[in-house]
Amino acid sequence: MVIDNCRLLVIAAWLLPLTAWAAPAPCQLTVDAGQSQYGKPVLLQLTLPAGQFDSDTLDLTALDRDFVIESNIIARAQRAGADHSLRLRLYARRPGALQVPALRCGTGTTRPMTVAMAPARDDKDHSLIQVTSTISESAVWIKQPVQVTMHITGAFRYAGFDTEPATTPGLEVEMQSPVRSTVRRDGRELTQHQSVWRLYALRSGAMPVQLPALKYRRGGTVTHWFYPPRVDLRVRALPAYVPVTLPIGRIAVQVALPAAPFLLTGHLNFLRIDITGAGARAHELQELTRQLHTHGDLQFYPHRLVSAALPDVESRDVAAQHAAPQDGGSQDAEPMASAARSRISAAGHVLIEQPFTPGTMGLLALPALRVQYFDPDTGKIVTYRQALGTVLVLAPWAVYPGAILALIVAGLALRRGYGVAARRVRVWQIYGQALARLREAQTPAQLTAALLDTARAEAWPENLTLHMWLCRWQRHYPCSPHLETALVALQAQLYGGADVSLADIRGVLLHACHQRLPLLKFTGKP
Repeated sequence: MVIDNCRLLVIAAWLLPLTAWAAPAPCQLTVDAGQSQYGKPVLLQLTLPAGQFDSDTLDLTALDRDFVIESNIIARAQRAGADHSLRLRLYARRPGALQVPALRCGTGTTRPMTVAMAPARDDKDHSLIQVTSTISESAVWIKQPVQVTMHITGAFRYAGFDTEPATTPGLEVEMQSPVRSTVRRDGRELTQHQSVWRLYALRSGAMPVQLPALKYRRGGTVTHWFYPPRVDLRVRALPAYVPVTLPIGRIAVQVALPAAPFLLTGHLNFLRIDITGAGARAHELQELTRQLHTHGDLQFYPHRLVSAALPDVESRDVAAQHAAPQDGGSQDAEPMASAARSRISAAGHVLIEQPFTPGTMGLLALPALRVQYFDPDTGKIVTYRQALGTVLVLAPWAVYPGAILALIVAGLALRRGYGVAARRVRVWQIYGQALARLREAQTPAQLTAALLDTARAEAWPENLTLHMWLCRWQRHYPCSPHLETALVALQAQLYGGADVSLADIRGVLLHACHQRLPLLKFTGKP
């Protein structure tokens, strides 16, 4: 029994080195102390014995969750039986504690490791760099826009950003130049740089997309690489009856006619066609302007693109997209449900100038446009007609009689205006003279004569009695009770010799004249 145990110990002693040699070598993660920061590279080296290293079976897809593989280098053994190593240059997708999962290569398996990534900081002033990313949608139709937006915010103001064109087969990518703006957070003014990519899938099916890094440059040196989030597109094929040139997304068309009151035959004019919406892309709107055909009354020419702004897509948080459960639902039903979660806003803008020349006189109705687009929310083609309006067209020779008629009307209006102005000046002058006589009057007869001067200014008969003058004044102008009392007292003094105060009568008459022409209050002596 003791002999058998000794034999087992001897066999185990021989097998122990063999098992140790056969065990997979652990993954060695080399992170420089100054490089363990979001936006800085992470160097990962995988070392395995030559007998267990198989580059064809090495699966690195598990790293895609938290890292982007920028480059990998396989170091070949210099001599037979030596270890092989794989050096990976990675960039973290976000700061925080990131997991390097177990990697399988042939018969070897590495141990999972955790990498602590500090938040990104500017190399010059060491201020914090905040990076946020959003994705509008992942389940779409062919040619339906998907927007990826990155916001880089910090205390810096003058920073540059470089990137490379995205080259993914079956995908069209349009990038907007970074836009700088000022935002306030926690009472501080920060600078925010926004970069936008718009993706248009040209084939159906699953399509993983990783956009190139946005390289953060300070002082002419690239210091950080920030990768946009990975987009796992699930693209639904368009129905067979949808033409390839049909806009995908809602569009609205508005037409502005020439501002002139009339157009001239044989003269060039412009229609301004303003197209807005998610499907407003300049190269997909050719069918719209091709509907304007030349006929006997109208001559259309090739249109000119004035401006084109890419559609803006309402985005949602990337974290919400990563947290969404990946169920095994139908691929046909998923785009419709996801479209209900995220709506595309009508912010695309295309402005077209369409030149034309009218050929005949009269009221000319411009042809209506037939507008069509594919609505991603309903999965149907929407068609409607957009009226362009009606314009008045005159021949060039018809302008001259019109100009002569306009001159005649203007002359008549000027003559009438001159007569009205002359009458107003005459009234003003006579009232000025009457007020001067009222101020200087010392007897009832002088007051009566000065008052009757106003009748001449109003084109009333000059031989009016005081009662008749009062009746006309009450008929045309506001009259206070004091005026009638003053005239009765003046008549009693004039014909009956009653004892009245001429100063009180003078004040009432001056007040009535000032009500008739208020500016007379500021002329002459009070």
